Amino acid sequence: MGSLFGVLFHAIGGISAASFYVPYKSVKGWPWEVYWLIGGVFSWIIVPIVVSYLSISDMGTLWQQLDWAYAFWPFVFGLLWGIGGLTFGLAIRDLGVSLGISLALGLTAVFGTLIPPIFDGSISTLFTTTGGMIVLAGILLSLLGTYFIGKAGILRDREKKMGDSDQRSLKRGVLYAMISGLLSACFAFGIAAGKDIVHLTEPNVRNDLFVNSFLFVFIMLGGFITNALFCSIKIVKNKSWLAVQQTSTSVITKNSLKCASGGTIWYTQFLFYGMGTTFLQELEFASWTLHMCFIIFFSTIWGIILKEWSRTSSKVLLLLSTGLVVLIISTVFIGFGNSNFIS
Repeated sequence: MGSLFGVLFHAIGGISAASFYVPYKSVKGWPWEVYWLIGGVFSWIIVPIVVSYLSISDMGTLWQQLDWAYAFWPFVFGLLWGIGGLTFGLAIRDLGVSLGISLALGLTAVFGTLIPPIFDGSISTLFTTTGGMIVLAGILLSLLGTYFIGKAGILRDREKKMGDSDQRSLKRGVLYAMISGLLSACFAFGIAAGKDIVHLTEPNVRNDLFVNSFLFVFIMLGGFITNALFCSIKIVKNKSWLAVQQTSTSVITKNSLKCASGGTIWYTQFLFYGMGTTFLQELEFASWTLHMCFIIFFSTIWGIILKEWSRTSSKVLLLLSTGLVVLIISTVFIGFGNSNFIS
């Protein structure tokens, strides 16, 4: 039963991750770097700190007990993950919600799922237990589903006969997606490196579901620094503040609320991701694959709602549908495999 709750929480996290960019798409008159930075203040600074103080009974004592050596590697991996998050946003900007997310997270699922257990030695569970082999099958299925969706996106763009500027955006977006796919996995590495912080948090947490909340503060801080640095350079270079000055007070208010909601939704994916890992126990590294699969699935649904797949052939839609079905099956395999291992 616990593993089923784990899958459910990862599904909710996937919905959050797939939906966070939707408010950004309705921001009017502001350059990308402006609304990405404002949203980032909420997703990487404000919300993680607020959640930690609400979920932990004695934060003052926890700060005093913290050995800062525990926070070093989670922070470093957060810096690298921040580059992945930055290029993730740029990939979505250039490729659209569904294709950008699918391509980026296909690689992220592989690296984020397999590398942590290689480091801690638990990778053998994939090959020496029945549950582990079922999980491995689920991982392979998730990659197959991601391939189908990515292929559908490429064929979709070919059918639309893009102009030169669109071709450049496609190539640039694919490059961003590749960089994001590699570095976004560093979030999983940050969690794996932050076990000491989690153990320190456990006696003070109000509910075990929030045991990762204090660790997230350090990973998110690293992510914020890299994104804030990049966006600040772009704002100065492009004089992006002029676009903000030229908008009315009402538009500034609406845009700011959209950025705040997008940033908050972005963080909740990791909140529910942390909850999901608490239920997947020995094979918790499979959490990352589940997280990626659900994001790809729900981002594709958003792509359909936003008409990113309009005017496409039946072949493209068949590839898209097949990819979604395979992803759903892969999550069932991973959840069942984990349950079989624990039992």
